[in-house]
Amino acid sequence: MMHAASMFGILVRVRLRMAVHAARAAPLWHKAILAVLSLFTLALFTAIAAACAALVLLTQGGTRAPLTPATHSLVGHIFEYVFLLLLAGSVPFVAATLFQTGDLPLLLAAPIPPRALVAAKLLDAALANAGPSAALGVPAVVGVGAALHPAPMVWLGLAVATLLLLILTPAATALLLLLMARGVGMRRVRAIVTAVSVALGLGITLLAVVGAGHAARAGLLDPARLQAAARGEVTPSSTLALAPEDPAPAWLPSAWASAMLEDGAGGRGLGHAGWRGLIALAGLTALLVGGCLATGPSVFASEAFLEPEAGPAARRGHGERPPLPGLSPAVSGLAWKDLKYIGRDLVLLGQIGTALILFLVPFLLKTAQGTASGVDNDIYGDAALVMLLVIVYMATSIISLTSVGLEGRGGWMVFAAPASRGTFLRAKWLLSFGLSWVLVTLLTLMAWVIFRLDARVALGALAVYVCACFALSGIGVGLAGLFPRFVYENPAHRASVWALILGFVFGTGYLIVTGLIAALAYLEITRGGLPARGVLTLAVSAFALLSLVTGLVPVGLAARRLRDYEWEN
Repeated sequence: MMHAASMFGILVRVRLRMAVHAARAAPLWHKAILAVLSLFTLALFTAIAAACAALVLLTQGGTRAPLTPATHSLVGHIFEYVFLLLLAGSVPFVAATLFQTGDLPLLLAAPIPPRALVAAKLLDAALANAGPSAALGVPAVVGVGAALHPAPMVWLGLAVATLLLLILTPAATALLLLLMARGVGMRRVRAIVTAVSVALGLGITLLAVVGAGHAARAGLLDPARLQAAARGEVTPSSTLALAPEDPAPAWLPSAWASAMLEDGAGGRGLGHAGWRGLIALAGLTALLVGGCLATGPSVFASEAFLEPEAGPAARRGHGERPPLPGLSPAVSGLAWKDLKYIGRDLVLLGQIGTALILFLVPFLLKTAQGTASGVDNDIYGDAALVMLLVIVYMATSIISLTSVGLEGRGGWMVFAAPASRGTFLRAKWLLSFGLSWVLVTLLTLMAWVIFRLDARVALGALAVYVCACFALSGIGVGLAGLFPRFVYENPAHRASVWALILGFVFGTGYLIVTGLIAALAYLEITRGGLPARGVLTLAVSAFALLSLVTGLVPVGLAARRLRDYEWEN
Protein backbone atom coordinates (compact mmCIF):
# COMPACT_ATOMS: atom_id res chain seq x y z
CA MET A 1 0.00 0.00 0.00
CA MET A 2 2.84 2.41 0.90
CA HIS A 3 4.64 1.51 -2.32
CA ALA A 4 1.53 2.33 -4.37
CA ALA A 5 1.13 5.67 -2.56
CA SER A 6 4.80 6.47 -3.23
CA MET A 7 4.44 5.69 -6.94
CA PHE A 8 1.28 7.79 -7.10
CA GLY A 9 3.19 10.71 -5.59
CA ILE A 10 5.93 10.29 -8.19
CA LEU A 11 3.41 10.41 -11.05
CA VAL A 12 1.82 13.57 -9.61
CA ARG A 13 5.21 15.27 -9.15
CA VAL A 14 6.16 14.45 -12.74
CA ARG A 15 3.00 16.11 -14.03
CA LEU A 16 3.59 19.18 -11.84
CA ARG A 17 7.19 19.51 -13.03
CA MET A 18 6.03 19.29 -16.64
CA ALA A 19 3.55 22.12 -16.01
CA VAL A 20 6.21 24.27 -14.29
CA HIS A 21 8.68 23.66 -17.12
CA ALA A 22 6.07 24.60 -19.74
CA ALA A 23 5.29 27.82 -17.84
CA ARG A 24 8.96 28.78 -17.58
CA ALA A 25 9.68 28.02 -21.23
CA ALA A 26 6.71 30.02 -22.52
CA PRO A 27 7.62 33.25 -24.35
CA LEU A 28 6.84 36.62 -22.79
CA TRP A 29 3.84 37.33 -25.01
CA HIS A 30 2.31 33.99 -23.97
CA LYS A 31 2.62 35.06 -20.33
CA ALA A 32 1.06 38.45 -21.13
CA ILE A 33 -1.91 36.79 -22.83
CA LEU A 34 -2.22 34.42 -19.88
CA ALA A 35 -2.31 37.37 -17.47
CA VAL A 36 -5.03 39.12 -19.49
CA LEU A 37 -7.10 35.94 -19.75
CA SER A 38 -6.68 35.33 -16.02
CA LEU A 39 -8.05 38.80 -15.26
CA PHE A 40 -10.91 38.17 -17.66
CA THR A 41 -11.68 34.84 -15.99
CA LEU A 42 -11.59 36.50 -12.57
CA ALA A 43 -14.09 39.11 -13.79
CA LEU A 44 -16.36 36.35 -15.15
CA PHE A 45 -16.03 34.44 -11.88
CA THR A 46 -17.01 37.56 -9.91
CA ALA A 47 -19.98 38.31 -12.17
CA ILE A 48 -21.42 34.78 -11.83
CA ALA A 49 -20.91 34.79 -8.06
CA ALA A 50 -22.54 38.23 -7.73
CA ALA A 51 -25.54 37.16 -9.82
CA CYS A 52 -26.13 34.03 -7.71
CA ALA A 53 -25.71 36.00 -4.48
CA ALA A 54 -28.19 38.63 -5.64
CA LEU A 55 -30.71 35.94 -6.54
CA VAL A 56 -30.43 34.35 -3.09
CA LEU A 57 -30.74 37.73 -1.36
CA LEU A 58 -33.88 38.50 -3.35
CA THR A 59 -35.55 35.27 -2.26
CA GLN A 60 -34.37 35.81 1.32
CA GLY A 61 -35.83 39.33 1.45
CA GLY A 62 -32.71 40.89 2.96
CA THR A 63 -32.81 38.84 6.18
CA ARG A 64 -30.06 36.47 7.27
CA ALA A 65 -32.00 33.80 9.13
CA PRO A 66 -34.06 31.75 9.17
CA LEU A 67 -34.03 30.73 5.52
CA THR A 68 -37.28 31.18 3.65
CA PRO A 69 -38.76 28.18 1.77
CA ALA A 70 -37.96 29.94 -1.53
CA THR A 71 -34.30 30.34 -0.52
CA HIS A 72 -34.11 26.71 0.60
CA SER A 73 -35.47 25.62 -2.77
CA LEU A 74 -33.17 27.95 -4.74
CA VAL A 75 -29.99 26.89 -2.92
CA GLY A 76 -30.84 23.22 -3.38
CA HIS A 77 -31.47 23.64 -7.10
CA ILE A 78 -28.27 25.65 -7.66
CA PHE A 79 -26.22 22.85 -6.10
CA GLU A 80 -28.24 20.31 -8.08
CA TYR A 81 -27.49 22.01 -11.41
CA VAL A 82 -23.79 22.33 -10.54
CA PHE A 83 -23.68 18.60 -9.80
CA LEU A 84 -25.53 17.71 -13.01
CA LEU A 85 -23.21 20.00 -15.00
CA LEU A 86 -20.18 18.18 -13.62
CA LEU A 87 -21.76 14.78 -14.21
CA ALA A 88 -22.93 15.49 -17.76
CA GLY A 89 -19.50 16.63 -18.91
CA SER A 90 -17.50 13.91 -17.17
CA VAL A 91 -17.99 11.03 -19.61
CA PRO A 92 -15.71 12.14 -22.49
CA PHE A 93 -12.97 13.39 -20.16
CA VAL A 94 -12.97 10.29 -17.97
CA ALA A 95 -13.22 7.86 -20.88
CA ALA A 96 -10.44 9.55 -22.81
CA THR A 97 -8.16 9.71 -19.77
CA LEU A 98 -8.74 6.09 -18.76
CA PHE A 99 -8.86 4.30 -22.09
CA GLN A 100 -7.53 6.44 -24.94
CA THR A 101 -4.15 7.74 -23.86
CA GLY A 102 -0.99 6.84 -25.70
CA ASP A 103 1.10 6.60 -22.52
CA LEU A 104 -0.77 3.62 -21.09
CA PRO A 105 1.43 0.92 -22.72
CA LEU A 106 4.56 2.57 -21.30
CA LEU A 107 3.04 3.09 -17.85
CA LEU A 108 1.78 -0.50 -17.68
CA ALA A 109 5.27 -1.75 -18.54
CA ALA A 110 6.87 0.40 -15.81
CA PRO A 111 7.34 -0.89 -12.24
CA ILE A 112 4.27 0.99 -11.04
CA PRO A 113 1.48 -0.70 -9.06
CA PRO A 114 -1.74 -0.74 -11.10
CA ARG A 115 -3.65 0.97 -8.29
CA ALA A 116 -1.25 3.92 -8.37
CA LEU A 117 -1.78 4.17 -12.12
CA VAL A 118 -5.56 4.10 -11.72
CA ALA A 119 -5.36 6.77 -8.99
CA ALA A 120 -3.21 9.01 -11.20
CA LYS A 121 -5.63 8.59 -14.09
CA LEU A 122 -8.56 9.46 -11.82
CA LEU A 123 -6.78 12.63 -10.69
CA ASP A 124 -6.05 13.57 -14.30
CA ALA A 125 -9.68 12.96 -15.24
CA ALA A 126 -10.94 15.04 -12.30
CA LEU A 127 -8.72 17.97 -13.28
CA ALA A 128 -9.74 17.73 -16.95
CA ASN A 129 -13.43 17.57 -16.04
CA ALA A 130 -13.20 20.36 -13.45
CA GLY A 131 -11.61 22.83 -15.88
CA PRO A 132 -14.63 23.83 -18.01
CA SER A 133 -17.31 22.89 -15.46
CA ALA A 134 -15.79 24.68 -12.48
CA ALA A 135 -15.76 27.95 -14.42
CA LEU A 136 -19.53 28.04 -13.87
CA GLY A 137 -20.06 25.81 -10.85
CA VAL A 138 -17.49 27.12 -8.37
CA PRO A 139 -18.47 30.82 -8.64
CA ALA A 140 -22.13 29.86 -8.28
CA VAL A 141 -21.35 28.00 -5.05
CA VAL A 142 -19.21 30.88 -3.77
CA GLY A 143 -21.96 33.40 -4.55
CA VAL A 144 -24.57 31.35 -2.70
CA GLY A 145 -22.24 31.00 0.27
CA ALA A 146 -21.53 34.73 0.40
CA ALA A 147 -25.25 35.52 0.40
CA LEU A 148 -25.94 33.17 3.33
CA HIS A 149 -23.11 34.60 5.53
CA PRO A 150 -21.80 31.30 6.95
CA ALA A 151 -19.23 31.04 9.73
CA PRO A 152 -15.53 30.47 8.83
CA MET A 153 -15.83 26.80 9.78
CA VAL A 154 -18.75 26.44 7.37
CA TRP A 155 -16.70 28.11 4.61
CA LEU A 156 -14.05 25.44 5.16
CA GLY A 157 -16.72 22.75 5.00
CA LEU A 158 -18.09 24.30 1.79
CA ALA A 159 -14.62 24.18 0.21
CA VAL A 160 -14.28 20.52 1.19
CA ALA A 161 -17.77 19.72 -0.12
CA THR A 162 -17.03 21.44 -3.45
CA LEU A 163 -13.77 19.51 -3.77
CA LEU A 164 -15.60 16.27 -3.01
CA LEU A 165 -18.18 17.01 -5.72
CA LEU A 166 -15.36 17.65 -8.20
CA ILE A 167 -13.89 14.23 -7.33
CA LEU A 168 -17.16 12.34 -6.94
CA THR A 169 -18.54 12.96 -10.43
CA PRO A 170 -15.55 11.62 -12.42
CA ALA A 171 -15.15 8.78 -9.91
CA ALA A 172 -18.77 7.71 -10.42
CA THR A 173 -18.39 7.86 -14.19
CA ALA A 174 -15.06 6.01 -14.06
CA LEU A 175 -16.49 3.22 -11.91
CA LEU A 176 -19.44 2.81 -14.26
CA LEU A 177 -17.16 2.66 -17.32
CA LEU A 178 -14.75 0.23 -15.66
CA LEU A 179 -17.55 -2.10 -14.60
CA MET A 180 -19.07 -2.07 -18.08
CA ALA A 181 -15.66 -2.60 -19.69
CA ARG A 182 -15.05 -5.53 -17.37
CA GLY A 183 -18.46 -7.00 -18.15
CA VAL A 184 -18.55 -6.70 -21.96
CA GLY A 185 -14.83 -6.44 -22.78
CA MET A 186 -12.43 -3.70 -23.79
CA ARG A 187 -13.04 -4.26 -27.50
CA ARG A 188 -16.41 -2.55 -27.12
CA VAL A 189 -15.16 0.29 -24.94
CA ARG A 190 -15.90 3.02 -27.49
CA ALA A 191 -19.47 1.87 -27.86
CA ILE A 192 -19.67 1.75 -24.06
CA VAL A 193 -18.52 5.36 -23.81
CA THR A 194 -21.14 6.48 -26.32
CA ALA A 195 -23.88 4.52 -24.56
CA VAL A 196 -22.97 5.88 -21.12
CA SER A 197 -22.74 9.45 -22.44
CA VAL A 198 -26.16 9.27 -24.08
CA ALA A 199 -27.68 7.45 -21.09
CA LEU A 200 -26.43 10.10 -18.65
CA GLY A 201 -27.69 12.88 -20.89
CA LEU A 202 -31.07 11.21 -21.19
CA GLY A 203 -31.24 10.62 -17.44
CA ILE A 204 -30.44 14.25 -16.63
CA THR A 205 -33.01 15.41 -19.18
CA LEU A 206 -35.66 13.14 -17.68
CA LEU A 207 -34.81 14.43 -14.20
CA ALA A 208 -35.34 18.02 -15.36
CA VAL A 209 -38.60 17.11 -17.09
CA VAL A 210 -39.87 15.27 -14.01
CA GLY A 211 -39.05 18.37 -11.97
CA ALA A 212 -40.96 20.57 -14.40
CA GLY A 213 -43.94 18.22 -14.29
CA HIS A 214 -43.87 18.24 -10.49
CA ALA A 215 -43.72 22.05 -10.51
CA ALA A 216 -46.74 22.21 -12.81
CA ARG A 217 -48.76 19.82 -10.65
CA ALA A 218 -47.77 21.62 -7.43
CA GLY A 219 -48.76 25.01 -8.80
CA LEU A 220 -45.22 26.34 -9.14
CA LEU A 221 -45.49 26.57 -12.89
CA ASP A 222 -48.63 27.13 -14.92
CA PRO A 223 -48.01 26.52 -18.65
CA ALA A 224 -51.28 28.20 -19.61
CA ARG A 225 -50.29 31.39 -17.82
CA LEU A 226 -46.82 31.29 -19.32
CA GLN A 227 -48.40 31.01 -22.75
CA ALA A 228 -50.74 33.90 -21.99
CA ALA A 229 -47.82 36.00 -20.73
CA ALA A 230 -45.92 35.36 -23.95
CA ARG A 231 -48.92 36.77 -25.82
CA GLY A 232 -49.10 39.80 -23.52
CA GLU A 233 -52.46 38.80 -22.03
CA VAL A 234 -51.31 38.76 -18.38
CA THR A 235 -48.58 40.47 -16.43
CA PRO A 236 -45.33 38.57 -15.93
CA SER A 237 -45.73 38.65 -12.14
CA SER A 238 -48.79 36.43 -12.37
CA THR A 239 -47.16 33.73 -14.47
CA LEU A 240 -45.63 31.94 -11.48
CA ALA A 241 -47.51 30.77 -8.43
CA LEU A 242 -45.05 30.01 -5.64
CA ALA A 243 -45.92 27.00 -3.53
CA PRO A 244 -44.60 26.76 0.03
CA GLU A 245 -41.57 24.69 -1.01
CA ASP A 246 -40.11 22.86 -4.01
CA PRO A 247 -36.97 21.16 -2.69
CA ALA A 248 -34.33 19.54 -4.85
CA PRO A 249 -34.17 15.72 -4.81
CA ALA A 250 -32.77 14.73 -1.40
CA TRP A 251 -31.05 11.59 -2.73
CA LEU A 252 -28.61 13.54 -4.92
CA PRO A 253 -25.13 14.18 -3.42
CA SER A 254 -25.59 17.87 -4.19
CA ALA A 255 -28.44 17.97 -1.66
CA TRP A 256 -26.02 16.87 1.07
CA ALA A 257 -23.66 19.75 0.24
CA SER A 258 -26.48 22.30 0.17
CA ALA A 259 -27.82 20.96 3.50
CA MET A 260 -24.41 21.58 5.08
CA LEU A 261 -24.35 25.19 3.83
CA GLU A 262 -27.94 25.88 4.89
CA ASP A 263 -27.27 24.44 8.33
CA GLY A 264 -24.50 26.99 8.90
CA ALA A 265 -26.25 30.00 7.34
CA GLY A 266 -26.44 33.28 9.23
CA GLY A 267 -23.15 32.83 11.09
CA ARG A 268 -24.13 29.60 12.84
CA GLY A 269 -21.71 26.73 13.16
CA LEU A 270 -22.21 23.31 11.66
CA GLY A 271 -25.01 21.36 13.32
CA HIS A 272 -25.97 17.72 13.08
CA ALA A 273 -27.53 18.15 9.61
CA GLY A 274 -24.41 19.85 8.26
CA TRP A 275 -22.00 17.24 9.61
CA ARG A 276 -24.28 14.45 8.41
CA GLY A 277 -24.30 15.85 4.86
CA LEU A 278 -20.52 16.36 4.78
CA ILE A 279 -19.81 12.87 6.15
CA ALA A 280 -22.24 11.29 3.67
CA LEU A 281 -20.57 13.14 0.79
CA ALA A 282 -17.09 12.08 1.94
CA GLY A 283 -18.23 8.49 2.45
CA LEU A 284 -19.76 8.18 -1.00
CA THR A 285 -16.68 9.72 -2.62
CA ALA A 286 -14.38 7.30 -0.78
CA LEU A 287 -16.62 4.39 -1.77
CA LEU A 288 -16.55 5.34 -5.46
CA VAL A 289 -12.80 5.96 -5.52
CA GLY A 290 -12.23 2.66 -3.70
CA GLY A 291 -14.40 0.88 -6.26
CA CYS A 292 -12.31 2.34 -9.08
CA LEU A 293 -9.06 1.29 -7.38
CA ALA A 294 -10.42 -2.23 -6.90
CA THR A 295 -11.83 -2.62 -10.42
CA GLY A 296 -9.33 -0.67 -12.52
CA PRO A 297 -6.23 -2.89 -12.19
CA SER A 298 -8.04 -5.98 -13.48
CA VAL A 299 -9.39 -4.02 -16.46
CA PHE A 300 -5.98 -2.56 -17.31
CA ALA A 301 -4.39 -6.00 -16.97
CA SER A 302 -6.77 -7.64 -19.45
CA GLU A 303 -5.18 -9.02 -22.60
CA ALA A 304 -7.57 -7.16 -24.86
CA PHE A 305 -6.79 -3.78 -23.31
CA LEU A 306 -3.69 -3.01 -25.35
CA GLU A 307 -4.90 -4.68 -28.55
CA PRO A 308 -6.02 -2.31 -31.30
CA GLU A 309 -9.74 -2.17 -31.83
CA ALA A 310 -10.58 -3.61 -35.23
CA GLY A 311 -13.93 -2.01 -35.73
CA PRO A 312 -15.90 -1.70 -38.96
CA ALA A 313 -14.24 1.60 -39.79
CA ALA A 314 -10.78 -0.02 -39.67
CA ARG A 315 -11.82 -2.75 -42.10
CA ARG A 316 -13.46 -0.40 -44.55
CA GLY A 317 -11.82 0.23 -47.87
CA HIS A 318 -10.22 3.55 -48.69
CA GLY A 319 -11.88 4.40 -51.98
CA GLU A 320 -11.55 7.77 -53.65
CA ARG A 321 -14.00 10.34 -52.35
CA PRO A 322 -15.82 12.60 -54.81
CA PRO A 323 -14.94 16.31 -54.47
CA LEU A 324 -17.49 18.41 -52.65
CA PRO A 325 -19.23 20.89 -54.96
CA GLY A 326 -17.89 24.42 -54.85
CA LEU A 327 -14.75 23.51 -52.90
CA SER A 328 -11.15 23.15 -53.98
CA PRO A 329 -9.66 19.63 -54.02
CA ALA A 330 -7.53 20.44 -50.96
CA VAL A 331 -10.45 21.70 -48.85
CA SER A 332 -12.65 18.85 -50.06
CA GLY A 333 -10.05 16.23 -49.16
CA LEU A 334 -9.48 17.69 -45.70
CA ALA A 335 -13.23 17.85 -45.08
CA TRP A 336 -13.69 14.19 -46.07
CA LYS A 337 -10.79 13.21 -43.80
CA ASP A 338 -12.28 15.06 -40.82
CA LEU A 339 -15.71 13.59 -41.48
CA LYS A 340 -14.18 10.11 -41.32
CA TYR A 341 -12.38 11.05 -38.09
CA ILE A 342 -15.65 12.17 -36.51
CA GLY A 343 -17.43 9.01 -37.66
CA ARG A 344 -14.80 6.87 -35.93
CA ASP A 345 -14.67 8.95 -32.75
CA LEU A 346 -17.49 7.58 -30.63
CA VAL A 347 -16.56 9.88 -27.75
CA LEU A 348 -17.26 12.91 -29.92
CA LEU A 349 -20.40 11.29 -31.33
CA GLY A 350 -21.57 10.64 -27.78
CA GLN A 351 -21.14 14.32 -26.92
CA ILE A 352 -23.13 15.36 -29.99
CA GLY A 353 -25.81 12.79 -29.20
CA THR A 354 -26.10 14.14 -25.66
CA ALA A 355 -26.76 17.61 -27.06
CA LEU A 356 -29.37 16.27 -29.48
CA ILE A 357 -31.26 14.67 -26.58
CA LEU A 358 -32.47 18.17 -25.64
CA PHE A 359 -34.78 18.03 -28.66
CA LEU A 360 -36.85 15.47 -26.73
CA VAL A 361 -37.60 17.92 -23.90
CA PRO A 362 -40.74 19.52 -25.48
CA PHE A 363 -42.16 16.07 -26.29
CA LEU A 364 -41.49 14.81 -22.76
CA LEU A 365 -42.98 17.97 -21.24
CA LYS A 366 -46.10 17.60 -23.34
CA THR A 367 -46.44 13.96 -22.28
CA ALA A 368 -45.74 14.67 -18.59
CA GLN A 369 -48.19 17.57 -18.32
CA GLY A 370 -50.92 16.01 -20.41
CA THR A 371 -53.65 18.03 -22.03
CA ALA A 372 -53.93 20.78 -19.41
CA SER A 373 -56.72 23.27 -19.78
CA GLY A 374 -55.80 26.35 -21.74
CA VAL A 375 -52.57 24.92 -23.14
CA ASP A 376 -52.27 24.28 -26.85
CA ASN A 377 -49.50 23.16 -29.16
CA ASP A 378 -47.91 26.62 -29.48
CA ILE A 379 -46.02 26.65 -26.20
CA TYR A 380 -44.42 23.27 -26.94
CA GLY A 381 -43.52 24.41 -30.44
CA ASP A 382 -41.90 27.52 -28.96
CA ALA A 383 -40.06 25.30 -26.48
CA ALA A 384 -38.82 23.18 -29.39
CA LEU A 385 -37.44 26.30 -31.12
CA VAL A 386 -35.66 27.34 -27.91
CA MET A 387 -34.21 23.84 -27.51
CA LEU A 388 -32.98 23.98 -31.10
CA LEU A 389 -31.13 27.21 -30.33
CA VAL A 390 -29.49 25.49 -27.34
CA ILE A 391 -28.59 22.54 -29.58
CA VAL A 392 -27.01 24.92 -32.10
CA TYR A 393 -24.95 26.45 -29.31
CA MET A 394 -23.83 23.09 -27.91
CA ALA A 395 -23.28 21.20 -31.18
CA THR A 396 -21.22 23.95 -32.79
CA SER A 397 -19.10 24.26 -29.64
CA ILE A 398 -18.51 20.51 -29.43
CA ILE A 399 -17.57 20.12 -33.09
CA SER A 400 -15.65 23.35 -33.68
CA LEU A 401 -13.60 23.51 -30.47
CA THR A 402 -12.34 19.93 -30.94
CA SER A 403 -11.92 20.12 -34.72
CA VAL A 404 -8.37 21.49 -34.78
CA GLY A 405 -7.06 19.24 -32.00
CA LEU A 406 -8.75 16.25 -33.64
CA GLU A 407 -5.51 15.68 -35.57
CA GLY A 408 -3.33 15.14 -32.49
CA ARG A 409 0.33 14.90 -33.44
CA GLY A 410 -0.81 14.05 -36.95
CA GLY A 411 -1.52 17.75 -37.41
CA TRP A 412 2.16 18.28 -38.24
CA MET A 413 1.86 15.76 -41.07
CA VAL A 414 -1.11 17.70 -42.43
CA PHE A 415 0.90 20.93 -42.24
CA ALA A 416 3.61 19.26 -44.35
CA ALA A 417 1.05 18.49 -47.08
CA PRO A 418 0.76 20.72 -50.19
CA ALA A 419 -1.99 22.84 -48.63
CA SER A 420 -1.71 26.07 -46.68
CA ARG A 421 -2.60 26.26 -43.02
CA GLY A 422 -5.35 28.70 -43.92
CA THR A 423 -6.84 25.98 -46.12
CA PHE A 424 -6.57 23.60 -43.16
CA LEU A 425 -8.60 25.99 -40.97
CA ARG A 426 -11.17 26.72 -43.68
CA ALA A 427 -11.81 22.99 -44.03
CA LYS A 428 -12.32 22.71 -40.27
CA TRP A 429 -14.71 25.67 -40.26
CA LEU A 430 -16.69 24.41 -43.26
CA LEU A 431 -17.07 20.96 -41.71
CA SER A 432 -18.24 22.39 -38.38
CA PHE A 433 -20.68 24.77 -40.05
CA GLY A 434 -21.97 22.21 -42.54
CA LEU A 435 -22.45 19.40 -40.03
CA SER A 436 -24.21 21.57 -37.43
CA TRP A 437 -26.34 23.21 -40.15
CA VAL A 438 -27.50 19.83 -41.49
CA LEU A 439 -28.38 18.59 -37.99
CA VAL A 440 -30.36 21.67 -37.00
CA THR A 441 -32.14 21.85 -40.37
CA LEU A 442 -33.40 18.28 -40.02
CA LEU A 443 -34.58 18.92 -36.45
CA THR A 444 -36.28 22.19 -37.44
CA LEU A 445 -38.18 20.46 -40.23
CA MET A 446 -39.28 17.78 -37.75
CA ALA A 447 -40.49 20.41 -35.27
CA TRP A 448 -42.29 22.24 -38.11
CA VAL A 449 -44.27 19.13 -38.98
CA ILE A 450 -44.86 17.71 -35.49
CA PHE A 451 -45.89 20.94 -33.75
CA ARG A 452 -47.59 22.45 -36.84
CA LEU A 453 -45.54 25.63 -36.68
CA ASP A 454 -46.39 28.61 -38.83
CA ALA A 455 -44.33 28.54 -42.02
CA ARG A 456 -42.97 32.06 -41.50
CA VAL A 457 -41.93 31.24 -37.93
CA ALA A 458 -40.23 27.99 -38.95
CA LEU A 459 -38.37 29.52 -41.90
CA GLY A 460 -37.37 32.57 -39.87
CA ALA A 461 -36.05 30.36 -37.07
CA LEU A 462 -34.15 28.25 -39.60
CA ALA A 463 -32.50 31.39 -41.03
CA VAL A 464 -31.47 32.45 -37.51
CA TYR A 465 -30.05 28.99 -36.81
CA VAL A 466 -28.00 29.03 -40.02
CA CYS A 467 -26.49 32.41 -39.14
CA ALA A 468 -25.80 31.20 -35.60
CA CYS A 469 -24.09 28.04 -36.91
CA PHE A 470 -21.95 30.24 -39.16
CA ALA A 471 -20.89 32.55 -36.33
CA LEU A 472 -20.46 30.00 -33.54
CA SER A 473 -18.45 27.66 -35.78
CA GLY A 474 -16.14 30.56 -36.59
CA ILE A 475 -15.69 31.32 -32.89
CA GLY A 476 -14.92 27.69 -32.02
CA VAL A 477 -12.53 26.97 -34.89
CA GLY A 478 -10.87 30.35 -34.47
CA LEU A 479 -10.21 29.87 -30.76
CA ALA A 480 -9.04 26.29 -31.33
CA GLY A 481 -6.57 27.67 -33.87
CA LEU A 482 -5.48 30.55 -31.62
CA PHE A 483 -4.82 28.09 -28.77
CA PRO A 484 -3.78 24.97 -30.73
CA ARG A 485 -2.94 21.59 -29.27
CA PHE A 486 -1.08 19.15 -31.50
CA VAL A 487 0.70 17.41 -28.63
CA TYR A 488 -1.94 15.21 -27.01
CA GLU A 489 -3.58 12.15 -28.53
CA ASN A 490 -5.95 12.11 -25.54
CA PRO A 491 -9.41 13.31 -26.68
CA ALA A 492 -9.91 14.97 -23.28
CA HIS A 493 -7.16 17.47 -24.13
CA ARG A 494 -8.01 18.31 -27.73
CA ALA A 495 -9.09 21.82 -26.81
CA SER A 496 -7.12 23.94 -24.37
CA VAL A 497 -8.80 25.20 -21.22
CA TRP A 498 -8.57 28.79 -22.48
CA ALA A 499 -10.25 27.86 -25.75
CA LEU A 500 -13.08 26.21 -23.80
CA ILE A 501 -13.54 29.15 -21.43
CA LEU A 502 -13.31 31.84 -24.10
CA GLY A 503 -15.52 29.79 -26.40
CA PHE A 504 -18.21 29.84 -23.73
CA VAL A 505 -17.73 33.57 -23.09
CA PHE A 506 -17.70 34.72 -26.72
CA GLY A 507 -20.43 32.30 -27.78
CA THR A 508 -22.66 33.47 -24.95
CA GLY A 509 -21.79 37.07 -25.75
CA TYR A 510 -22.84 36.56 -29.36
CA LEU A 511 -26.20 35.18 -28.22
CA ILE A 512 -26.67 38.07 -25.77
CA VAL A 513 -25.96 40.70 -28.42
CA THR A 514 -28.33 38.91 -30.79
CA GLY A 515 -31.01 38.92 -28.10
CA LEU A 516 -30.48 42.64 -27.50
CA ILE A 517 -30.91 43.35 -31.22
CA ALA A 518 -34.17 41.39 -31.25
CA ALA A 519 -35.41 43.05 -28.03
CA LEU A 520 -34.65 46.57 -29.26
CA ALA A 521 -36.38 45.87 -32.57
CA TYR A 522 -39.44 44.51 -30.74
CA LEU A 523 -39.63 47.52 -28.41
CA GLU A 524 -39.29 49.97 -31.28
CA ILE A 525 -42.01 48.25 -33.29
CA THR A 526 -44.42 48.15 -30.33
CA ARG A 527 -43.68 51.81 -29.55
CA GLY A 528 -44.62 52.74 -33.09
CA GLY A 529 -42.01 55.46 -33.53
CA LEU A 530 -40.56 54.09 -36.78
CA PRO A 531 -42.03 52.01 -39.61
CA ALA A 532 -42.03 48.33 -38.73
CA ARG A 533 -40.54 47.30 -42.08
CA GLY A 534 -37.61 49.67 -41.65
CA VAL A 535 -36.94 48.46 -38.10
CA LEU A 536 -37.04 44.83 -39.21
CA THR A 537 -34.70 45.53 -42.12
CA LEU A 538 -32.24 47.29 -39.82
CA ALA A 539 -32.39 44.51 -37.20
CA VAL A 540 -31.93 41.73 -39.75
CA SER A 541 -29.01 43.60 -41.35
CA ALA A 542 -27.35 44.13 -37.96
CA PHE A 543 -27.78 40.46 -37.07
CA ALA A 544 -26.42 39.30 -40.43
CA LEU A 545 -23.41 41.64 -40.16
CA LEU A 546 -22.73 40.50 -36.59
CA SER A 547 -22.87 36.84 -37.64
CA LEU A 548 -20.63 37.46 -40.66
CA VAL A 549 -17.96 39.27 -38.66
CA THR A 550 -18.14 36.78 -35.79
CA GLY A 551 -17.75 33.84 -38.16
CA LEU A 552 -14.89 35.20 -40.27
CA VAL A 553 -12.65 37.28 -38.00
CA PRO A 554 -11.63 34.51 -35.52
CA VAL A 555 -10.77 32.13 -38.36
CA GLY A 556 -8.65 34.81 -40.02
CA LEU A 557 -6.79 35.52 -36.78
CA ALA A 558 -6.23 31.80 -36.23
CA ALA A 559 -4.83 31.43 -39.76
CA ARG A 560 -2.26 34.13 -38.99
CA ARG A 561 -1.45 32.40 -35.70
CA LEU A 562 -0.85 29.01 -37.34
CA ARG A 563 1.10 30.44 -40.27
CA ASP A 564 4.30 30.67 -38.20
CA TYR A 565 3.39 28.05 -35.61
CA GLU A 566 6.27 25.66 -34.93
CA TRP A 567 6.64 22.21 -33.42
CA GLU A 568 5.84 21.75 -29.73
CA ASN A 569 7.09 19.01 -27.48
